[in-house]
Amino acid sequence: MKFSYSLTCFVSILSVLTAIEPAPAAPTLTEMVPMRDGVRLATDVYLPQGDSPFPVILVMTPYNKDGLALWSIAANQKGYALVAQDFRGRFASEGNDYPVFLSYGWGDIQDGYDTVEWIAMQEWCNGKVGTLGISGPGIAQNMMAPTAPPHLVCQYVGVAYSSAYHQSAYQGGAFRKNLWERWLIDHKFNPETLKLTKEHPYYDDYWKAQNTELVADRVNVPSMFVGGWYDIFNIGTINSFKTIQHNGTGMAKGNCKLVMQAYGHGVNEELVFPNQGFPKNADFANLGWFDIWLKNDGKGAEEIPTVQYFVMGDPEDKNANVWKSADDWTIPSKETSYYFMP
Repeated sequence: MKFSYSLTCFVSILSVLTAIEPAPAAPTLTEMVPMRDGVRLATDVYLPQGDSPFPVILVMTPYNKDGLALWSIAANQKGYALVAQDFRGRFASEGNDYPVFLSYGWGDIQDGYDTVEWIAMQEWCNGKVGTLGISGPGIAQNMMAPTAPPHLVCQYVGVAYSSAYHQSAYQGGAFRKNLWERWLIDHKFNPETLKLTKEHPYYDDYWKAQNTELVADRVNVPSMFVGGWYDIFNIGTINSFKTIQHNGTGMAKGNCKLVMQAYGHGVNEELVFPNQGFPKNADFANLGWFDIWLKNDGKGAEEIPTVQYFVMGDPEDKNANVWKSADDWTIPSKETSYYFMP
């Protein structure tokens, strides 16, 4: 399993939906942004044409910020500055990358918080920052959200876990070697993360620091959570929505959205269903979620159903392969009892 597959898939969707020739764009500037402990993170800034300041979309990635140049074209065309940043210890950034994702959490080091607040202080930013990312960059957002940066306005989180232990490393209590270990090795993360994973086979404080469900009450901005029925982190997507929608604070509580599609983790293979496309304002490629919160102060959010889910089934069944909506999760259902004779 490679989280970067989903990055490739979503970039392809982006280029199609925006009708843009996928040519690379050069960043307006590149900065080494200092974190609270002095470590500097490599950060590319893509500014749109026109007079600043601009609302900003931030993407934090472990897969090389250079690969996000295409995203800047669509963002810039809609008047957003795009900021792309390498994780701590990855590619052009300084520091160590282990334990992976922990530096974005609510501990002593808070790279997401520090980056958002650095952006807000720049003359080209109007003080409004949203974050975007799927898979690894989505997990970074989940970890950052409980730190509640004052200038963070909204998030778009795709196919990301909410608890590293329960949904990735030790799902079901057994070490997921084919998932967690292969990902760490294939993407050349510091071996220390894998070592620490195996030293903590049980759900302890090490893993609680990577369970965002426990601190959902600290999150204060609205998020759109997008997942897939075949995605490896579908439980995490749903749990993130449920915990923040009900337990969040500020604008987070009651303003989150959930979209569940008939997709896998960026690789659909033969999984093709009729009417499978994204619902209106649910696909990040059109940036509609950011338009609502970064430009219109939330106006229009009420027009998006709280929960949208794709019902799969026989292509000949008129009640299947359709999008449905609900006011909350768990969705309305009817219980049927079956009685079996021996």
